[in-house]
Amino acid sequence: KFKSLRDRECNKRGKTALWQRYQRKQAKLSAKRANILTETYRKLVHELVDEFDTIIIEKIDAFEMRKRSWSLNKAQNAGKNKRLALIKPYELAKIVESLVNKQNKTLIKVDPYKTSQVEYGTKYEEKHELRETNKDGKRIYVSAYTGKEVDRDYNAALNIKEWGLHPEKHVKLRDYPKLKAGNLVEII
Repeated sequence: KFKSLRDRECNKRGKTALWQRYQRKQAKLSAKRANILTETYRKLVHELVDEFDTIIIEKIDAFEMRKRSWSLNKAQNAGKNKRLALIKPYELAKIVESLVNKQNKTLIKVDPYKTSQVEYGTKYEEKHELRETNKDGKRIYVSAYTGKEVDRDYNAALNIKEWGLHPEKHVKLRDYPKLKAGNLVEII
């Protein structure tokens, strides 16, 4: 609301005292939202890390995520960068890493290559990749091998866990045979 008011004021009269008031209010609200998000992340990370000795996550690189979205269909990815900036995946990963280090636990970061596109539980040597289809406006993955619908986030989580524990099963080794399994995980 304040962004809208601020922008209208600037368009009508320039950067007036009213514009500055809206600007300060918007900055305060943005900072408050960021603090709420960070606090929520800290609580979630404690729930996760306190209960387990080994944590496996995907290597999160927001720059790479944005770069991939730039190279894809712009209409399809409209707003993706803004959503990434709002949820701050890199900040979440840093909070996880910090708490794991404090508690002397193990953190394994897995290469994100095709985590959601390869059907979990199939041999990585075979091409069991998932095809994305639109069904009633929702993005659904359908297995090319079995034909069943697969929840992409759950499938990715299972692949991340499996490839973190057994890097030699990572699908990237199939597509890039010169890679070594140890290069696909980072143990902290």
